[in-house]
Amino acid sequence: GAMARHVKDSFPKCKVWGVEPDAKAAEVARTRMDKVIVGSLESIDWAAHGVGAGDVDTVFLLDVMEHMYDPWHALATLRNFVDLRAQVVISLPNVRNIMNVRDLMNGYWRYRDVGLMDSTHIRFFTEYEALRLIYQTGFRVERRTFTLSGDTEPLYAQMEKLPFPQTVTFENGTLAVRTMEELESFAALQFIFLVRPARREELDAKELALAEQAHPQTFAMGGEYPGVI
Repeated sequence: GAMARHVKDSFPKCKVWGVEPDAKAAEVARTRMDKVIVGSLESIDWAAHGVGAGDVDTVFLLDVMEHMYDPWHALATLRNFVDLRAQVVISLPNVRNIMNVRDLMNGYWRYRDVGLMDSTHIRFFTEYEALRLIYQTGFRVERRTFTLSGDTEPLYAQMEKLPFPQTVTFENGTLAVRTMEELESFAALQFIFLVRPARREELDAKELALAEQAHPQTFAMGGEYPGVI
């Protein structure tokens, strides 16, 4: 509830709701929010909680989408309840981060307690895949930025001053970085997007191409898994 407390301090008249799957954390959050729903964002029946179309004007999804089996469903559902002028802030960890690339070149895919390879992550996104998620669910990006980690910040500061293309050498391979945009895509710890509901007629050809691609299958392994028998 730390983010909610900051929002309430900045805008005392606003109403802030939160979603928290952990019951103990929800109890703490209730001291800082107007309402906390215990559960997963994927499974909430917003109408049952009295939320109607256009009732929501701001949503913060800060490092939460990667913890869901079906973030496409969660975002598409929210699209039905946000105001057409609403703002949604989404942050997603960048699986293309150069430290992950280095691990892959060395033969590792190592889960951690926190960070890019948090062991509770279910979905993984590059910047391109994050954009597909956003556009496929009825939103468009108005602003985008990124954060750096302690591992990548010195490398980024050094490389951004040099002409492209450049090469980064690892123990078991080399990485070619051809443009400034590629440098950002490898250096970013997470991407942060300010998005708003999109109308199809507002989208340019590049945005339409993102919106029209089919999103991946989303299912948990189980009794109905349509795989090998």
